[in-house]
Amino acid sequence: MDFFRGYAREADRGSAKAAAGFAKRAGLRLVMSVLILVILGAIGLLSSGGELLEEPTPEVGQVDLEKILEESLPGQEYQAELDEAGREMKQQYDSAGGSLSETPEQEEIYQRYLRQKERLENNFQAKLESVLAELAEEKGLKTVLTAEMVYSGALDVTAETVKRLDELVELSALEPVGSARQEPGSTKQEAENSGQEN
Repeated sequence: MDFFRGYAREADRGSAKAAAGFAKRAGLRLVMSVLILVILGAIGLLSSGGELLEEPTPEVGQVDLEKILEESLPGQEYQAELDEAGREMKQQYDSAGGSLSETPEQEEIYQRYLRQKERLENNFQAKLESVLAELAEEKGLKTVLTAEMVYSGALDVTAETVKRLDELVELSALEPVGSARQEPGSTKQEAENSGQEN
């Protein structure tokens, strides 16, 4: 606005040359102001170590558990084993009693199923927690939550989790059957040898 007033004042005085000079000085001031702002911004950026250009690293990760169960080999194995255990339990349960009330045998069958389900869940959960702990450490995440618990701003590690769970299955398939880790003294001969050393 000041530019237009100054230009109009000079133009009113009748001096086109003066008006042109005023416009030139005002344009030069504008260019200088922009240049100073750019230089100050560059100095600020350099002094911050370039952190302004980097996106902030999320400290929270998220996983889609349904996707992991559907897409990962351990998730598919868990689901298949759970389904099979459920079918067996239903078949045994139905054949154990025909009355309207539950028999003690049916209650035992159901309790066995619940124990087997818990064992399967714990096995899958241990694998999942191991992979998530590894990923969290590598990516600098403080915690990993399920996708349902996160509104926004979390790093989605679902695909990487599926990939690593599948690698666990592949690695275990490569191990020879008799190569299960055994504690020292767990075989009869090792136990006898350790007894002789004492």
